Amino acid sequence: MGKDNAHYELEMIRRYTSLRGETDQEIPTWLPILGLILGVAGLIMMLSSLLFIPFSGIGSATPPAAAFFLFITGASTALIGIIAGALILLYLVYLWLDRINKHFDRVRNLYRNLALYLEKRGYSDLSRWVDNELREMEYKMSGERSPILWAILVFLFYILIWYVLHMVNDSIRKLGASEHNIIKRLNEELKEKGLSMLGSDIDEIGSVEKRDTILYIILSIVTLGIFTIYWAYVATKDINQHFYAHHKIEDQLLDAIEKL
Repeated sequence: MGKDNAHYELEMIRRYTSLRGETDQEIPTWLPILGLILGVAGLIMMLSSLLFIPFSGIGSATPPAAAFFLFITGASTALIGIIAGALILLYLVYLWLDRINKHFDRVRNLYRNLALYLEKRGYSDLSRWVDNELREMEYKMSGERSPILWAILVFLFYILIWYVLHMVNDSIRKLGASEHNIIKRLNEELKEKGLSMLGSDIDEIGSVEKRDTILYIILSIVTLGIFTIYWAYVATKDINQHFYAHHKIEDQLLDAIEKL
């Protein structure tokens, strides 16, 4: 069969590859740190403001009215800092799940068209294998990952942030493992045909570290929530790492299948 028979599928693969600039946007890793800084600064200001409250009227260098004003000012500023830090974390919940969903939709369509392309180019066995792997990926990635819903739930029940962080790591690892299998199998096929193979970046797609959720929850409790900020930082970093690895291999993938 000629390449013209698979022209549409090839164009769709190119299209979904080019969409990565819209779906796989990097999430700033400084956002969790900023949330921590604002939250901690707010708490410090609240505690500091307590120093201006006279415990008794005797020997107090600060007039009661001035002490009350300083306390209210400090407490208000502290509350703003804490709320701002919490809002940043809620925004991160939305970003994490939104990015994962958009990336998953894009690569699912990419691999679906890849399976159709391989079928039209005469690689029926490989096409069926990619299609089966894609179905397995869809099954693994099934579940509720609504960014707005989970942001609202975390707002109402803050403790759910731990489940969201677990969900983020679990989703990226499952997605990476499935994509790694597809690309590795295709690379083996290219090698057998004596065509140009993909680079060593293949393994990076499935290399996201597994986070020990129970351990991370314990550490978050022991550190009064500070470790949760670190957890949010590495979750953001994991998503960006997967996107970066994916981008490096996509151009090579497109170039390779055009030669089949």
